[in-house]
Amino acid sequence: MATIPEALNIAVQHHKAGRLQEALQLYDKILEVAPDIAEVHNNRGALLKACGQPQEAVNCYERALHINPRYAEAHNNMGNALQELGHFEHAAACCRSALEINPQFAQARNNLGNALKELGRFEEAIACYRQALQLMPEYAEAHYNCGLAALANGDPVQARNCHTRALQIRPEYVEAHLSLGLAHSAQGQFVEAAVCYERALAISPMYAEAHVNLGAARKELGSLDQAVNHYRRALEIKPDFAEAHNNLGVVLEEQGVLEMAIASYRRALELAPGSIVVCAQLIHQLQHVCSWTDLMGLSRSVVEAFDGDAAGVASTIAPFTFFSLPVPTTAAQQLQCARAWQA
Repeated sequence: MATIPEALNIAVQHHKAGRLQEALQLYDKILEVAPDIAEVHNNRGALLKACGQPQEAVNCYERALHINPRYAEAHNNMGNALQELGHFEHAAACCRSALEINPQFAQARNNLGNALKELGRFEEAIACYRQALQLMPEYAEAHYNCGLAALANGDPVQARNCHTRALQIRPEYVEAHLSLGLAHSAQGQFVEAAVCYERALAISPMYAEAHVNLGAARKELGSLDQAVNHYRRALEIKPDFAEAHNNLGVVLEEQGVLEMAIASYRRALELAPGSIVVCAQLIHQLQHVCSWTDLMGLSRSVVEAFDGDAAGVASTIAPFTFFSLPVPTTAAQQLQCARAWQA
């Protein structure tokens, strides 16, 4: 019979090789005999997170930390799982705990950056990624994440540099190709953006998000038929992709196929009921074809959203749509919408 260290080594080998069920069975058998081994609880948590069970993973990390409160890796891993659950403040606290124990823990600095990015604290996130890169200059994920934060912070040039560096380290990094395209798009460089999306699709042909973004680039370049093809391909891969339905509606509208555009907007709104932009676009097209079904209800949704978030709604809805709502809007609302759109 194998000793506990031997059994743990076998379990880890199964885990690394992707034989997750075999690894889980061994971890469980070890814990039946020796329930106070923190490493086994930590490894079991990592396995469960990889299987899409983040809450169960958190439970494992908590057991590991009860046994060994200074287990930096378990703090970091718990932060990762908490991010997946949307608990970003708690996740950041876990990453900071890991760094108090091990200030040279580059992965924890990267993960702290991720949590801060999700909280909208982009400058702090970028600082974390740069600290991680001081420790590990070839850390492709940190370059990539730094690019995401820079783009969200309104700096597409920095984003482009970060994603380019990530791709120099890992040329097959498909998400970095996509994000580099987004940085180019943010600067109006749609030809360059399309090249990035095509590279992403060469690596991963079933990447629905790359098809959607390539469709958007093709639309900006005036190739509407190609845009439609990419949106439809994205929907073959991912039928419930609200953004693809909406974008398809926009192009069909430009092509004058209004009934099909309306059908696309309706499907997008079914999938994303809170999208005021889709709602406004649908209203506008219903008015075009003199279809008054549900129009009052849809219009009221836009006006109510405006009352709750005037700045957010006004900056995303074209004034002509807002002015034409059958639900009465005030002159002040109309003026604010026009000013936000012009800005």
